[in-house]
Amino acid sequence: RPGLESVLGTEVRRADRYGAPLLLTVLEVDPPAGSGALRPELMHAFTRSLRARLRDLDYLAELSPGRIAILSPHTDRQGGRVVIRARAVLADLASEFPAVNGLGLRSNQVQYPGDAASFAELLTRLG
Repeated sequence: RPGLESVLGTEVRRADRYGAPLLLTVLEVDPPAGSGALRPELMHAFTRSLRARLRDLDYLAELSPGRIAILSPHTDRQGGRVVIRARAVLADLASEFPAVNGLGLRSNQVQYPGDAASFAELLTRLG
């Protein structure tokens, strides 16, 4: 997480300097009810596949098992397609990991500036 905070700080300063938006997306992958924890190999495949679908300037970090943050510089809420891409990745993984069909995917997006007014406020949204 220290790496994420460093990148987030850099991107907030860039957003301030250039007047460009920054989108922070937090994804939470939930296992099916009663199935226990997510399998590490499933989460590894998910993050690897999602990273391949992001832009080179986007930054992905695992916050905790099943919880991922993506920073998307120069992107506002309207332009953010991270959640759509994440759902597509889960659909693609269903043949390899049948348990994917029972997974839940929750998301929270915060745009800077706008939804959050400061670096500190963005950090609080990470939990």
